[in-house]
Amino acid sequence: MFEEYNDISVKDAEEKLKKIESEYEELLIIEKRNDKRIRKGLLWWLLIPVVGLFIYSVTLSKRRNKEQNYKDIVSIKEKLVYLELEIQYIKNKVLIKETN
Repeated sequence: MFEEYNDISVKDAEEKLKKIESEYEELLIIEKRNDKRIRKGLLWWLLIPVVGLFIYSVTLSKRRNKEQNYKDIVSIKEKLVYLELEIQYIKNKVLIKETN
């Protein structure tokens, strides 16, 4: 999956790691912005405890399950998972192997 890292130097691995981590942070910001857009206006329902919580959760679920929002969420999550895996691979296989 990450064969490109088998013969990579430590310097190149560190540069790639920094690049991937910055991309990961950008995706987290996009994810937060997307989630904030989906939740917009729903916090008022939390003021009315039981009924508000029910309405909040139902409305949030409906908004997340809309096709465009769902595609956005899945796309961002897929990229985040792939980048997390790549970061861990670089840290564990390349950087630790080179320091030992």
